[in-house]
Amino acid sequence: ITKLKKVDENKDAKQQQPAQKLPESTKQEIIDKNKEEENKDVKQTSAIQYSDSHQISKSSYNDFRVIKKLGSGSQGRVYHVMMNSTEEEFAMKKEEYFSDEDKENVNREIEQMKKLESRFTVRLIHVFQEHQDMCLVMEFCSQGDLRKFILELQKKPIKERLMRVWAILSQVIRALDFMHSQGIVHRDIKPENIFVMDDGSVRLGDFGLAKEISSRDYATMAGTKVYMAAEVWLYKKTDYASDIFSVGIVAAELVTGKHPYETG
Repeated sequence: ITKLKKVDENKDAKQQQPAQKLPESTKQEIIDKNKEEENKDVKQTSAIQYSDSHQISKSSYNDFRVIKKLGSGSQGRVYHVMMNSTEEEFAMKKEEYFSDEDKENVNREIEQMKKLESRFTVRLIHVFQEHQDMCLVMEFCSQGDLRKFILELQKKPIKERLMRVWAILSQVIRALDFMHSQGIVHRDIKPENIFVMDDGSVRLGDFGLAKEISSRDYATMAGTKVYMAAEVWLYKKTDYASDIFSVGIVAAELVTGKHPYETG
């Protein structure tokens, strides 16, 4: 009787247990892979020692040699450079200013980069002035921006592709989370402003359009049109949600290889 009672109790206990869901192996593999890459990123970045001096230094353009031009835009020109004395590689952004407004914009970008220094953002090393140019010497992201990786991702099996997209986006979101906690909205999230390091980790960069959120409404159309949220198009107040919308567009591109508004 005692034996039968124990069997019944075990049976009842099993019946009371909630039904177990099937293991989501693919999702768990993505999570594990993401953690592994984040840990690797921590080890990599913790070993790098950057100068804490963000003041305008005595460096000059002659202290560097240009390896190649990386790009240009309304905010200035960016070069891959090497410092002559140490052979260290950097990215150098040269911004011209001819008016008080230009100077204000450059100074604001410098202050934003100082405020936003983290392992998920492109780091400002130091700054110097050369004639009408303000030169921002920054961490060099050796693998370029995310644009060229979009087509490469499409060649990978879907599981591997999702793992990589998950790892990239988690770092972008952490960078934005930090920015937003500092009261700053990026306003120009796109693949060209997300940069890739040798170890596969990513950095969010180009803070030329970044603005602090305050009581003042930033009802301006700033950024790249195909990544803008509706409120930006409608000249309504730009806030943190506008950045998140842009991340969603980038996510769709990474997974499908196409912009979500692209036809055909």
